[in-house]
Amino acid sequence: MKQTIFATLIAVSLLLTGCIYRIDVQQGNVITQEKVQRLTIGMSKSEVKFELGTPLVDDPFHTDRWDYYYSLKTGKKQKTITQQLISLYFENDQLAKISGNAEVQTAKVQVSEGLSKQKKSKKKSKKKGFFKRYKDKFKKE
Repeated sequence: MKQTIFATLIAVSLLLTGCIYRIDVQQGNVITQEKVQRLTIGMSKSEVKFELGTPLVDDPFHTDRWDYYYSLKTGKKQKTITQQLISLYFENDQLAKISGNAEVQTAKVQVSEGLSKQKKSKKKSKKKGFFKRYKDKFKKE
């Protein structure tokens, strides 16, 4: 009797381990197209901080370089969906250069297509189901 109860408890606990919910994990500063487009060469550090927020890491060795990084991982398979990186360089407390996944165009920054390295999930082909095909077949006749 004790063995069957013990075996049942083990079986139930093994089945429930597959029901664990894992949340999506966002890390870093959210970098949007609109935020990056507002940046202009010559902006002060405080203006840049107002637009993009505080840099991810305050590096004491590179005080004139700010790195903004963002990643998003799905909960189920812990796969990285989105990764974005922008590095800003300052000279005399003025924005001088933008590198990483951004392009400078006429003193404004426009995010290139490579800004977000998105691993596109495989889209399921939208095939009609059995009943939908059956229904469509008789509509045509």
